[in-house]
Amino acid sequence: MIWRSGMFKKNDWDLDGPWGIGKEDYMTFISNSGSLSSVENILELGSGNSTCQLAKDFPNTKIISLESSSIYAQESEELLLSNSLHNAVVLFSPLRLLYFKRGLFLTYSPSVLQGKSCRFDLMLIDGPPENSCPRGREAGLYAFFNRLSVGSIIGLDDYHRERARRTVANWFIIFGSAIEIVDETKSFVVLRKTKEYPENLFNLNMLFSTYSSTVISLLGLFKYRFVSTKKSLIR
Repeated sequence: MIWRSGMFKKNDWDLDGPWGIGKEDYMTFISNSGSLSSVENILELGSGNSTCQLAKDFPNTKIISLESSSIYAQESEELLLSNSLHNAVVLFSPLRLLYFKRGLFLTYSPSVLQGKSCRFDLMLIDGPPENSCPRGREAGLYAFFNRLSVGSIIGLDDYHRERARRTVANWFIIFGSAIEIVDETKSFVVLRKTKEYPENLFNLNMLFSTYSSTVISLLGLFKYRFVSTKKSLIR
């Protein structure tokens, strides 16, 4: 089912709460799915109320949500089950230090989708937490870009933050014309994958970024492990 103007009347789950995507930004994201002929699979980075909302608004679509906190993963899965939303699944995905595009990042590992051959038509990036993984959301697109269909829609939350704007700038350095911005608000940006991405040549603009990402990711790993041990990971 594709979202059409007038179909979506209200939010059933609170999207404006702490760490929520926000109702208006959610609307911006799904309204752009109207450009797709079909939405068969959705990938979400960071679970929560938005997972349930996506499952309700796209009942014939398979939704996979990755969550780095075992506590939040369990809560989101229980919320789905209690509302009989069986088309979405939350996968606990501990963050890993991974090397992408000549940089070291702390983010979700692509191996969590091992054995799943599907390509995704929508991708919503609202995790991992920026306080412990400053470039984790940037790396999310590096990790899963080849799992997206050409023409797929990508949404990035918290676009009002300087780090999110640098994330998008870095994506364009890496992917170039393979992505384009199709919509944005003050706090959310929507992009489209326009073509498959060939192996990139070394880009001098990424030299400092590579060093920076390595240092930041190592510091982030220490903080992530420390916070996870206390079972109080804050989104």
